[in-house]
Amino acid sequence: MEKKVMYITIGVIAILLVAGLGAALLLSNNSSNSTPNIKILTISANTSSTAYSPLDQNAVLEFANNSANGGYPLSRYLYLYTNGNATGAEWTWINYVLSTSQGQKNASDAGFYALPADIQAAMKAQLGAGPGASTGSIVESGSTTMLEMANLWQASFVKANPGITVSLNYPGSGPGIQNLMDGKCDIAQASRAMKSSEKNNMTAHGGWPVEYKVAVDGISIIVNSDNALTTMTMDQLKQIYNGNYTNWNQVGGKDQAIVLYGRDSASGTYDYFNQTVLGGKLPSASMQQFSSTAPIVQQVKDNKGGIGYVGIGYAKEATASQTVMEGGNSVISQIMLSGVKLSV
Repeated sequence: MEKKVMYITIGVIAILLVAGLGAALLLSNNSSNSTPNIKILTISANTSSTAYSPLDQNAVLEFANNSANGGYPLSRYLYLYTNGNATGAEWTWINYVLSTSQGQKNASDAGFYALPADIQAAMKAQLGAGPGASTGSIVESGSTTMLEMANLWQASFVKANPGITVSLNYPGSGPGIQNLMDGKCDIAQASRAMKSSEKNNMTAHGGWPVEYKVAVDGISIIVNSDNALTTMTMDQLKQIYNGNYTNWNQVGGKDQAIVLYGRDSASGTYDYFNQTVLGGKLPSASMQQFSSTAPIVQQVKDNKGGIGYVGIGYAKEATASQTVMEGGNSVISQIMLSGVKLSV
């Protein structure tokens, strides 16, 4: 009887191994026929600083909370704005977005980082106790970086609040803020903070912008997987995007032309990147600009000399299959997790 159990166990393991090896070969073959993949660079503030990855949540949150303490140097908050204190359906919506088990979970599901506990508490205090509403309608407009996260908010929110309708549109952070000022939406979503000029313009016309931080992002610098570089300083990134460096060999890479990809001027990510990396100046005229993030990911995948900047959620999604393959989820580990015993 013991020998029979042993033979069955060995047979099950053999089947799993064959199936696993077959799947691995299939994935390998498919990978060789697919377009080149991408990788995420680590970034350091300068040559003497530690380089961090936007995949390091602690490094992203550390910089977002207090940049003087170090951390990932391209970290930022993502925002919602209302004209005056939120009440009614708007309050119900933002209260949902700030809740740990609902909106903040959606932020994590979209690949961003949930708010640190102290910032979350501060935003809830700012929102106050209401009054909310169980019926009504909301129009939210703005950032394309926040598209997937906002769609997750909408899908789960309307299930929990069937009496409230939520309409979303994504013209970019700048146009979304303008729509709020013009009364064309109830809430603006932005991947950058409102500019002083925008706030002044809004108050000059009788408005009152109220800001809510709703998630944390680490803008990711992506290159083609064929690129040998794994890390870069902020100054190198600046020299690349202002057009001073045009060949990868100027930053330790191979002799290959650098091809720049980025967002267009309606984008909050464009504004943030220009301020943080380029010191408020415009990028090189050679940078190819896109109105959304997905095309940047695809261009970098397809071009071995490409470099782009995207929100962490998009970078995680683009490298997901690679992460799974490198994450230790091998056939052997799955066999061990299944509880099969190798006893004789």
